[in-house]
Amino acid sequence: MLKRTIITLVATILILPASIFAQGFSVDKSHSNIRFEVTHMMVSKVSGSFDEFDIEIDYNADSPEKTEIKTTIQTNSVDTDHEKRDGHLRSDDFFGSEEFPVMTFTSKNIDKIGPNKFSVKGELTIRNLKKEVSLNVVQSPIVKDPWGNERIGFEATTTITRIDYGLKWNKVTEAGGLLVGEEVEITIHLEMVKQ
Repeated sequence: MLKRTIITLVATILILPASIFAQGFSVDKSHSNIRFEVTHMMVSKVSGSFDEFDIEIDYNADSPEKTEIKTTIQTNSVDTDHEKRDGHLRSDDFFGSEEFPVMTFTSKNIDKIGPNKFSVKGELTIRNLKKEVSLNVVQSPIVKDPWGNERIGFEATTTITRIDYGLKWNKVTEAGGLLVGEEVEITIHLEMVKQ
């Protein structure tokens, strides 16, 4: 009787749809990026990116709100297309990359707020200072590329206040404004491919 029950259970598992198991998606880093923008002298915005990062995602396609995310970013990989400015950003005035080589984000809660739209709350750590942030996330449909691979994309946006994380350097311009804005807009484009 026990043997028959086990056989029945195994057979049932084998015919269940594969979508209930781990989805097996991995990040396609060549088509993903982490970018930021900050106001310069109250007249324009400077943008940049982080070229070295790892994103671990336990993606649940049937219940995306159960997805778990952990991101690690190498602070010395900051790139604003200006070598002197990048060196300043790596210094202790900003990221302090020698002492604080990584910043991290770990999701804590994901709420569905609309069709393919989510609010992802989690902890962002920079210079060992940890704050809760909320990201607005838009999910693309799953599509097949020309080689038969299933792909899915996400765009996540948030705004943080850099002084909350110890990135306090600034100067006052002759007009009385700040050289570098305090708010930083962050945009993440993420593409994943099913293995």
